[in-house]
Amino acid sequence: MFNKLIIGIFLLFAVISCKNNQRTESEINSELILIDSLDARLNYVKSFLDETSYEDLQERNDIIDNNYDFCKKSLIDKKIVEDEETNRILEEYKAIGFIYKKAIANYKNIVLELEDLYGQSKTLRQSATAKDYNKETYKTYYSQQKEDIGKLILFSNDVLKPVIDTDLTFERRQAEVEDIAESLK
Repeated sequence: MFNKLIIGIFLLFAVISCKNNQRTESEINSELILIDSLDARLNYVKSFLDETSYEDLQERNDIIDNNYDFCKKSLIDKKIVEDEETNRILEEYKAIGFIYKKAIANYKNIVLELEDLYGQSKTLRQSATAKDYNKETYKTYYSQQKEDIGKLILFSNDVLKPVIDTDLTFERRQAEVEDIAESLK
C-alpha cells in the first residue's frame, strides 16, 4: 500500500511538472502575434527596397556624376564664374549623389540581412507552432530576433530612407542641372 502511495505521488508530480513545461494554445497564439509584429517590422524595411532598386540607384548616381562633372568642367573651361544660385544647385545635386553612393554601398548588405531575418522569423514561427521550444528558449530567440530587426531598421533609416526622402529634390535638381548644362553647351 505504501509503495502504491509513493508511486501515485510520483506520477502526480510527473504529470504536474510535464504540464508546467507544456505551452498552452493561448501562449502559442501570443507568441505568433509577437512574431507577426516582427514580420511587420521586416516589411517596413522591405518597403524601402520596394521603392527603389539597386539599378535605379546606380543609374541616378551615374547621371549625377556625369552632369555634375560636365557642368563644373564647362564652367572652368569657359572661365565662367558661377553665381551663388548655380553653386547652390550644383552642391545640393552633388550632396544627393553622396546619399545615392551610401545607399549603393550598403544596398546588398541590407537585402541579405533582410532575407536572413525573414528566414529566422519563419523558423521561429514554425518552432512556436510545433512547440519545439520551451518558453524561456522562445523568449531568448525572440529577443535576439527583435534586437537584430531593430538594428536593421535603424541602419535602413540611415541609408535607404534618405534616398526616398530626396526623390522629389533629385527630380527638381536634375531639371535645373540639365538647364545649366544646356546653357553651357
